[in-house]
Amino acid sequence: MALLKNKTPIKELLKNQNVQRMLKTIRYAEGTDNERGYNTRVGYQYFNDLSKKPGKSVYIKSIGQSSSAEGAYQFLNGTWDNVSKSLGLKDFSKESQDLAAIELIRMRGALDEILNNNFETAVNKLSPEWASLPKSDGKGYYGGQKARSMSKLRKVYDGKITPEITNYKETEKSSTFVPIPGASVNES
Repeated sequence: MALLKNKTPIKELLKNQNVQRMLKTIRYAEGTDNERGYNTRVGYQYFNDLSKKPGKSVYIKSIGQSSSAEGAYQFLNGTWDNVSKSLGLKDFSKESQDLAAIELIRMRGALDEILNNNFETAVNKLSPEWASLPKSDGKGYYGGQKARSMSKLRKVYDGKITPEITNYKETEKSSTFVPIPGASVNES
């Protein structure tokens, strides 16, 4: 079992309330906080097999690029390959995705912030990892993708927004959270 810098087994962190709240917040921001979130590919396409990351690329016409983002935390192929190897993960299950997200949180230096309930500092540190999370100035880390508002994310973190309300069709408009017209899966 992988250990974190402070010698805490990473699986133990799955039991931490603040960690769970942040994972929920990231899923909300990524538009995957619904029953199919762990099976979601960018562009709101779905897959069923969680024995491995499918690794398909989706061409997104609106930005003229392809993305391999999949799962509840929209892992890119390279990111998943590195973190899953580091943790010894053997599948793309819900638990494996959660553990990988915690490892990315740790790698970005935000784990202690989350454990100490320093929400805005944690979100700022995580904005380079998840483009849907804002920097401290409220803007997205990446110019081509709009970040969610800090106040809305705080409400999710605090449990003031429930999953029924956070269904991506009912949230504020952003290309991150609605199906992408013209998205297609590349088999390469």
